[in-house]
Amino acid sequence: MVIYYNSGKNAVKRETYMQTMQKAAQDRENAGVGDRLREAAVAAKKAADMKAGPKPDSPRAVEAVMKGRLERGPLAGEEGREGEGDDDGYSAMGDLEAILKRSPIIIFSKTYCPHSHAAKNLFLHEYMIVPAPHVVELDKHPHGSELQDLLAKQTGRRTVPNVMISGKSIGGNDDVQQLEREGRLGDTIHSMGGKRIMRVMKLKG
Repeated sequence: MVIYYNSGKNAVKRETYMQTMQKAAQDRENAGVGDRLREAAVAAKKAADMKAGPKPDSPRAVEAVMKGRLERGPLAGEEGREGEGDDDGYSAMGDLEAILKRSPIIIFSKTYCPHSHAAKNLFLHEYMIVPAPHVVELDKHPHGSELQDLLAKQTGRRTVPNVMISGKSIGGNDDVQQLEREGRLGDTIHSMGGKRIMRVMKLKG
């Protein structure tokens, strides 16, 4: 223990010592407050994160969403959405896009349909077209009904044949036969097919 006398020079030393000790104590208190504030901020952030749940792209969030979807099933409006896959992964829109790449001319047909037969005969036997038209027999296609439904939405035509050039429907058998009678079928194929059509020639009967 150090005893200071309250007189003269010693009084000044005692006052200086007391001020130094008070300042040190205040610094320690301030440091403690800062630590407590930082700890409180961290705790508050953790509490907010827990309340808000996991971030949307975190593994926990993905797992929670997938678990919820499995438990409650598809959302309203998701069943049978156009162009999306069904239970076996089939997508009518994806199938149609792939078919349209096969040839600039696509004929959607049914094997037992006489109107389809007449349209196919016109394009495949009365004309030489390069590349050759591609025929899709909807009654033989494993997803023919889904394709036909999509064609009805996309082209406004549910019946067959449905003749498409460069992804656009030019109609059914009556329409293409009318173009042929008017002598405009070859020009229509050229104009709508563009650079994808390399040759169109009417064969002699």
